[in-house]
Amino acid sequence: SSSSSMSIRFLCLAAVILALTYFLRTRVPAASEEAETAAEKAAETAAETADTLRTSVPAASEAAETPAETADTYLSDEFFPGLHILEWTDGGLRIFPRGQRPKKGMQDETIFMKDAKDWVTMADARKALEEVLKIPEPEPLQTPWALFDAQGHRLNNLMAMTQAPVFFLLQMGQWMWPAVRVGFEHKVHGVFSEKLAILRTLSLRPVIFEVQNFFSVEETEEVMSIGREQGLTASQGVLQSADIAKGTQHSDFRTSKQKFLDNSISPLIAGFV
Repeated sequence: SSSSSMSIRFLCLAAVILALTYFLRTRVPAASEEAETAAEKAAETAAETADTLRTSVPAASEAAETPAETADTYLSDEFFPGLHILEWTDGGLRIFPRGQRPKKGMQDETIFMKDAKDWVTMADARKALEEVLKIPEPEPLQTPWALFDAQGHRLNNLMAMTQAPVFFLLQMGQWMWPAVRVGFEHKVHGVFSEKLAILRTLSLRPVIFEVQNFFSVEETEEVMSIGREQGLTASQGVLQSADIAKGTQHSDFRTSKQKFLDNSISPLIAGFV
């Protein structure tokens, strides 16, 4: 990967600087102490940078859990208005409007942009994508459309976009996990410290996800206990005029009880906010 090659370059640079320092000490007695100190400091900085880059590269086990990303992974038999899947190929940029897989016997709406690799600025990319996807001007106070990688990270510059093998254009400007199909699973990084979070699609219309093992059994029991200690209150709905006239109680159609828990109540609550 690019990060690995950069790490190797910095390690080589550190070795060269250390060798130069040794030469200055043993072969050039007149070399100033300041030059030696500067060389040593530069070597330390290069080594630290290489360590940072090396630790930022995913471990082999983690990489094995995350297969190579392609557009085909996320294409759906259904369509999702405002969601477009984009993929780099050897010849340019391929776009699947509305995230839909091309169907046999029907017109293929896949868009191929050969000149995408000639874009110089993000403004060039945005203008071209707006034209080819016929994205209308945003209404007042509407969030502009945005690009995201497969982990939901916003792509704000051309370099980030060109380095993403597959990415998503959302016209609403906010990230939403592609539902793809019932049973589809996203492996999400950064939710748990020691493992991947699994986001599983339960429904497409409406889109519903299940986050597996978001709470452990022990954590669930602790949250329930904290809620009971704080005092649960009956949930309330919106009564219409006719219901109010009849003296209808909220408890006649809302049977749940709830409590809003402040972050300061428990480290567990604060950790999930």
